[in-house]
Amino acid sequence: RKGSSRKKSELDTKSSPKQSNVAKCQANARTEVERWVRRALDKGVGGLREEFLSLKRYIPEGMTTNAFQGTFEAGKSRYKDVPCQDKFRVVLRWPGVTDDYIHANYVATPINEKRFICTQGPMPNSVIDFLAYGCARGK
Repeated sequence: RKGSSRKKSELDTKSSPKQSNVAKCQANARTEVERWVRRALDKGVGGLREEFLSLKRYIPEGMTTNAFQGTFEAGKSRYKDVPCQDKFRVVLRWPGVTDDYIHANYVATPINEKRFICTQGPMPNSVIDFLAYGCARGK
């Protein structure tokens, strides 16, 4: 690496933690990523857009979106077709805020059911909720 003061041998011999929460990569991960990148570049923006529009939205069996209903009209959700799942939605808890809805879901990985959060950019009517959520999470 440019600007790195460590030698390659130092990086290679560094011991790994005994217990790691990081999911293991497949042996061919690099090849698969390179194949994916080549395919994306070959398709181009137009081809990727066309493919995206042709895909059927995946809806898990038993998924409910009750909290999401009506939030688009209220200016709290950016897209009608990108719902928050009730089961994994982030619930806003902040003093003085009566509405607990924020367009955000916990996303699972193989090692943790609540590994990270996906959210939309805030809308004019949800900026305060978005900032309150960020402050509450920072505690």
